[in-house]
Amino acid sequence: YINSNKISGQIPAAIKDLNKLMTLTISFNRLSGTLPEELNELTELKTIALANERSNGPSETISESAQIRSGIRGPLISFQDLPFLETVYLNGNSITGTIPFDFLAGLKDKSGDIAIDLASNEITGTIPTSLALLDALAIELSDNMITG
Repeated sequence: YINSNKISGQIPAAIKDLNKLMTLTISFNRLSGTLPEELNELTELKTIALANERSNGPSETISESAQIRSGIRGPLISFQDLPFLETVYLNGNSITGTIPFDFLAGLKDKSGDIAIDLASNEITGTIPTSLALLDALAIELSDNMITG
């Protein structure tokens, strides 16, 4: 857990080397960039929390402010190769595009409790019907541009 430490920059592709990692919690920092596809290689991961990376406070420079305010941006990755993932907190960022049709498709236990918070991003489109296969899903999608 590395919450609220003013950590800035992108999540490096080398994150894949932490192949036994079960919890990745780096919320309330100043992360930027996109979600690296290498996160899909953390096959033991149960929790990913990269929430509230947009800064609400003043910054020292305009360029720093623009970078920090955006938080994590770009498309949402599917996390389809993470069979044990139970918690996804990516709320309060600038994630764009749609929720992938194969989002969480590789979960081993589709009857277990799954918590997803994607609120306060810039997600568009519809909710994939594949999420209906998850028996105990709690999902928060408010403050996006989702239709249907």
